[in-house]
Amino acid sequence: MIGPTEEPGSGYIGFRGCTVVGDAALLVDPASAASIAEGIGRVLSDAHLAAELVARGDARARHVTWERAAEETLRAFERAVELRRAGAA
Repeated sequence: MIGPTEEPGSGYIGFRGCTVVGDAALLVDPASAASIAEGIGRVLSDAHLAAELVARGDARARHVTWERAAEETLRAFERAVELRRAGAA
């Protein structure tokens, strides 16, 4: 999937708006058509690179679950509450 974005930490040829791709994506400048075209060209012309990105994506996908997302979200909320209470004390 190709989806350049300007979200912080992204700019991937990978999953649009998703910062979980890690090393399973090819970084490009999302504001540069030339950079995007170059990235697409690299993946299309280099079968080894394409296969490596797919393998990395598959490996990362095994670690991205709704349960894990919920747990991490809960931890973030709990930490925000702790910080808020510490600031109010």
